Amino acid sequence: MLICGLNDLNMFERKYHRQLMLPDFTVESQSKLRHSKVLVVGCGGLGSPVILYLAGAGVGTIGLADADIIKEENLHRQIIYREKDIGRKKTAIAMEQGQLLNRECNFLVFDERIENQNVASICGEFDIVVDCSDNFETRFVLDDFCSQQAIPLVYGAIYRYEGQVSVFNYRNGVRYRDFLPSQPEPGTIPDCELGGVLGTLTGAIGCIQANEVIKIITHSGEVLDGVLAIFNIRHMELSKFAIPKLDRDFHHKKQEVITMKQIDKTTMEAWRQQGEDFQLIDVREPYEYEEFNIGGELIPMGEIPNEVSRISRDKKVVIHCKAGVRSAHVIDYLMREHGYQNLYNLRNGILDWQ
Repeated sequence: MLICGLNDLNMFERKYHRQLMLPDFTVESQSKLRHSKVLVVGCGGLGSPVILYLAGAGVGTIGLADADIIKEENLHRQIIYREKDIGRKKTAIAMEQGQLLNRECNFLVFDERIENQNVASICGEFDIVVDCSDNFETRFVLDDFCSQQAIPLVYGAIYRYEGQVSVFNYRNGVRYRDFLPSQPEPGTIPDCELGGVLGTLTGAIGCIQANEVIKIITHSGEVLDGVLAIFNIRHMELSKFAIPKLDRDFHHKKQEVITMKQIDKTTMEAWRQQGEDFQLIDVREPYEYEEFNIGGELIPMGEIPNEVSRISRDKKVVIHCKAGVRSAHVIDYLMREHGYQNLYNLRNGILDWQ
């Protein structure tokens, strides 16, 4: 049990009074936060609320890893910065703002991008890593290292009106590579730079990530341990499903290269006009399907592992979601775990119909 001195108790009572009023949130819980070390990778749209709320909650040491400078186009969603900060390093301003919020927090700054060469030296001393990055290269480097070192990895990602959060490398051992086994080819999964993003979504997803960190540290609540939460801010819908743990050892077994086939609206419409026999599967949620669909067979993403028998092996199968992100994950899973070779991802999902 962590023992706090009189000065600690007085400080906790003043600064964290509202947290300490919560049921099951004790002085010991606050002390665990104070003695924890959390690395935030990416000080952008997701990182901004994560940094502020972790500092506000009283996390003792917060690491900031980002190599970028602040640009005007960042400000609509990266709320830790101001117009006067344009051109300065993100980590420098993020540290300044965090210290203004809570002078008790110790900040460690890394003005560099996380890569295989530096991941151990940067991430090795932290208890938890929060993935607020915006690229697949960083996500895979973080997952590989955190899996090896048994460091919980709090993942977040956004696209347009939809965001995802999960916790990897925690108690049940599910990894990011169980969700997406290998780095996708450029252009197969869209990102917010090409598709856009609503600024408030980054705030919502970042807050959920910060909340998962607090739950892990204080051992409270139900952690998204290998569970993917998908939040659609446009419809205020939250859905969750367990990520299947793949039966493979990524550290010792050579990974096979899988090429995902793509199809666009024009080609699919041509198939229909030519009488091509193919199966169309929609992996969105039922409420999305009811709002608008293009006639596909509905099998929500979370139900795919239990509904594999419904997916044909004898003809072409086009799988789609709203923008092509979830369907790409589903196809990668089906190809790796069930040997499918007849699958096509619908580029841009059904956005081209809307």
